Amino acid sequence: MNTGCKSNLSKNSPEEISKAKDEVRQEISSTETVTGFTAWEAYWSNETVVEETVLLQEALQNVVHFAAYFNARNELFIPDETTRIFNELKAKKLGMVHYLSIVNDKINGDGSSSLKDTEVLYDIFSKEESMNSHIEMILDMALTEGYDGIEIDYEAIRQDKKLWKLFINFCEKLYVRLVENQLSLRIVLEPSAPVDEFTFPEGPKYVMMCYNLYGSSSEPGPKADKNFVKDLIKSMKEVPGEKSFAFATGGFAWDEDGKVKAITEAEAEALRDEYSVAAIRDNNSSALTFQYVDAAGTSHEVWYADGKTLITWMMLVKDAGDYGISLWRLNGNQKESLNIIKDWIMEN
Repeated sequence: MNTGCKSNLSKNSPEEISKAKDEVRQEISSTETVTGFTAWEAYWSNETVVEETVLLQEALQNVVHFAAYFNARNELFIPDETTRIFNELKAKKLGMVHYLSIVNDKINGDGSSSLKDTEVLYDIFSKEESMNSHIEMILDMALTEGYDGIEIDYEAIRQDKKLWKLFINFCEKLYVRLVENQLSLRIVLEPSAPVDEFTFPEGPKYVMMCYNLYGSSSEPGPKADKNFVKDLIKSMKEVPGEKSFAFATGGFAWDEDGKVKAITEAEAEALRDEYSVAAIRDNNSSALTFQYVDAAGTSHEVWYADGKTLITWMMLVKDAGDYGISLWRLNGNQKESLNIIKDWIMEN
């Protein structure tokens, strides 16, 4: 589905932004929701998303639908599967807040894909007209499709200070327009984000990704460990407003030839059953790990999170302050783990 821009946005000067922020600040308490417990669903892997959402409904306050991204003309579009799951969950009237996540992935004119594309960000941020047009495109999409809020997940900015300044300016303007229309804003930050070098705008909710410590381009290991999580919690102290810390379900399987595959918790448990191997719980991360040799004689090493792993990480957040928890992602999770998480969230 393509959603074009119907821009009627005035050119937001710093004075206009400041005035608008003052006007809408009084409305924040009624238009913003408590960060609470949030979970993502992704369009490419959603077989058990509805079932898992229903299972978690007593604890789950927000669902983020992942994701809208860019076509070759730098226009946003929503995959059909995202719309299908969104409509199905909305129809169930579970009382949750629904966010649309927007990412800087792009489908090029030749059909190829560019993931975490920072050139598209420069294209839309470098000129006031294109930035304003992008903001209006996002607003139109949220209002037309019926979402309660927007999540911005623009990644791979890394240490590009020029792009960070443009991004922060964009977030400030977008926040004003969304709150004027009773919509919320979440901003996702990667572990590499230089949060101590910039002043982020007040108002949006900020989400720190507490994963990717080990992954598809590293040696075997957990997606997070205790020290990694503690360091990220500490790094977010100066970021204003409501904050949430995101943890990833599942894990990765590495083979001796260097191939790496992302796997869900259910897939990891299926491998354990197939090869009759026991998992060991790592003390530093609370993640589970095991090794096996397949029928071709190839050795594999698997690391993944279960409910107990995730609760261990979540407890570090709880001990640090009044923060939200986000879960990447629904689908392929064991019911036992989801029940453990649900019970812990409801008790805390």
